Amino acid sequence: MIIDLTRVFSVPAMVTQLSPIFDLKPGNQELVVINMDTPVIFPEYLTLIVAAFTWAREHGVKLEVRRILRDKENQYPQRINFYDLMGIPFRRPLFWKSSKGKFVEITPLHFDPFNGITIKPKVVDDIIRIFRDNYRVDESIYKSLNYCLWEQIDNIQNHSGTQGTGFVVAQNYPTKHEIRICVVDTGRGIYDSLTKTENSIFSQLTYKEAIRKCIEPKVTRGTGMGNGLYHSSQFIKENKGTFILYSGSYYITIVNGVVEDVKRGAKWEGTILFQKVNTSNTVNYNAVFNNCPIPGSIEECDDWLDGLFE
Repeated sequence: MIIDLTRVFSVPAMVTQLSPIFDLKPGNQELVVINMDTPVIFPEYLTLIVAAFTWAREHGVKLEVRRILRDKENQYPQRINFYDLMGIPFRRPLFWKSSKGKFVEITPLHFDPFNGITIKPKVVDDIIRIFRDNYRVDESIYKSLNYCLWEQIDNIQNHSGTQGTGFVVAQNYPTKHEIRICVVDTGRGIYDSLTKTENSIFSQLTYKEAIRKCIEPKVTRGTGMGNGLYHSSQFIKENKGTFILYSGSYYITIVNGVVEDVKRGAKWEGTILFQKVNTSNTVNYNAVFNNCPIPGSIEECDDWLDGLFE
């Protein structure tokens, strides 16, 4: 198997290269060559590789990386924790440029709903603090992101059930005026979560309909915040950024404020949430939160929305 990052220019394209992993069975072995011989590698691509390899390990599939082709000047994979999480030894350069406080490395999201263990708030706090401390970004971006990130992580916890491992990564690109954030898991996925939960009102949805339904208000499987990814989608629409929600073999994209049709792609075992936030654009709180004052907590805004949508 060859994973070639020189030919990847989007999240769906990265999924296409990784998808064959999810067809492997327990006991299968596969030799892998990873081509990273490119001066620019975006964090979401490395995070998806880590997530797919983690899925394989958890399901008794042995993936052996036999060779890595890389641009020797590009230390980014080391700095973002890629090799450590992949279990690949590497030699730290003599002059090491620390990433501490500059971006959020690929970070495992440790949770276990079966035992009542949820993701620690520190993950989101770290993301917001790093951007606040290092970059000039409008306050409306910080406030909206703070809530929306929790919405996304809550979504991951609930759609993973008792299976799956989650990861988050985030980085600001000041010269490009964008923040790239990816939250991903290898759990049960959106379709199973919405349609196969006991007494679900969404049991008749198709795969395509389930993806579309997730960005509508007050859509829930019965646990969690109760708004799926509604606020996140509203935020990106207002921000004129990019949003991709990918689960199973379908994905929906928001680009420049426009929600595109659901498309079919290669299979991803779980859910991917990718967003590219335009830091040049402020956002209108009223449009994002439907005239709800910017919430101080998840419960505060949900209480208000209960009254609006009943």
